[in-house]
Amino acid sequence: MTTFNVIEVMNETNRTEDVVSIKYSAGRIDDASLVKLTDLVAGERDLYTAIAPVDVTKDEVVIVAPADVYQMDNGMRIPITDPTMIDYPANRPLRAYRLSHGKRFKVSNTAITGVPVQGQFVVPVNAGVGMAIATDLTGATKVAFVVEETGSTCNIFVGASAIPATILRVVTSV
Repeated sequence: MTTFNVIEVMNETNRTEDVVSIKYSAGRIDDASLVKLTDLVAGERDLYTAIAPVDVTKDEVVIVAPADVYQMDNGMRIPITDPTMIDYPANRPLRAYRLSHGKRFKVSNTAITGVPVQGQFVVPVNAGVGMAIATDLTGATKVAFVVEETGSTCNIFVGASAIPATILRVVTSV
């Protein structure tokens, strides 16, 4: 059984202009993935094609976040009771958030390559949809997060199970 990433959007104020609809065609994708927006899908007014970032020093990325209801491959809609069991098939419309300065997210540690330590940075990776630890921002990524808190005080709970998580704050944005 595969366990997938989990994300919680933490800001008290979520602006509607920060929420975008995306369609990722390169395969299955997980919550807390970072993708680049390209053009609108043909015939759509608010559904963008998303790809893996090519150059994180130039690409604007958005973060994939869950909807309250998940639509299965067969079209059935189910409430999300265990977000560790959810990922998204290719070409499924998804919700994502633009990364504005100060926005906070709580992500499961499985979403980050490396061991997060408070005060370190987390940056998107080129040619992938993941995040990685960075000791500084000399790589000049267009967007970066700082590890605000990690450890047992910021776990994500699914039922009685605690999922190790990290709180990230956007410190660099487009």
